[in-house]
Amino acid sequence: MIDLPALEARLAVPALADVVSEDDLAGLPEPAARYLRHAAPPGTPIARAARIEMAGRIRIGRWLRFRAREVLAPLEGFVWSARVGGVIVGSDHYADGEGALDWRLLGRVPLVHAEGADVSRSAAGRAAGEAAWLPTVLLPRFGAEWRADDDRHATVTFAVDGQEPVDADLVVGADGELLAMTYRRWGDPDGAGTFGWHDFRMTAEAEGDVAGMRVPVAGRVGWGDTDFFHYEITSLAPVPSACGAG
Repeated sequence: MIDLPALEARLAVPALADVVSEDDLAGLPEPAARYLRHAAPPGTPIARAARIEMAGRIRIGRWLRFRAREVLAPLEGFVWSARVGGVIVGSDHYADGEGALDWRLLGRVPLVHAEGADVSRSAAGRAAGEAAWLPTVLLPRFGAEWRADDDRHATVTFAVDGQEPVDADLVVGADGELLAMTYRRWGDPDGAGTFGWHDFRMTAEAEGDVAGMRVPVAGRVGWGDTDFFHYEITSLAPVPSACGAG
């Protein structure tokens, strides 16, 4: 059994003792620069991890309410711990190439446990999508490569934990706000036991200001056109620099 508190502590990676600069945005395609200038404008501390609290509804056969907390380092992994429907308690996590999920009734009676190569690959894909909540990790200094086909769509290529690169397509509003993100994620959305590549989507419904960043704080998530997760972020606290700079 993995030590989740220890993993959370390890994923709470301190911010760099630096802030976003104009150099970070220089040379980017216009919609990419517009998005990053809006989401993480110059002067923003360069966070690499955050502690998040959220609530909403998740579809597990039927829609159930949940409350959750998460330690998220999008380029390394996450631990998401939740209570669903008032009686189901558990977590999903990913780090160091390994992901798993474990859910129990009242925290005791096993309901679902899954791990292995397919689950790990899918969990790494989840971490990639959650970079929308910590846009500083999408700066070129972390290896992100940006391109654009028009003034509303930007594609960013980056990797989580050294895994296969993700090509995430962003729909960017006139002011630089993130409207939606789509990419191909490894998974088994039908629960049929057969994993493969599928379209995965996040649609933003509300934006909030968090520690100098502007990020989606409410939205819908789903495989293809089918939602399975509606969320509202109630708290997002970037992990500060170890030396308190920025």
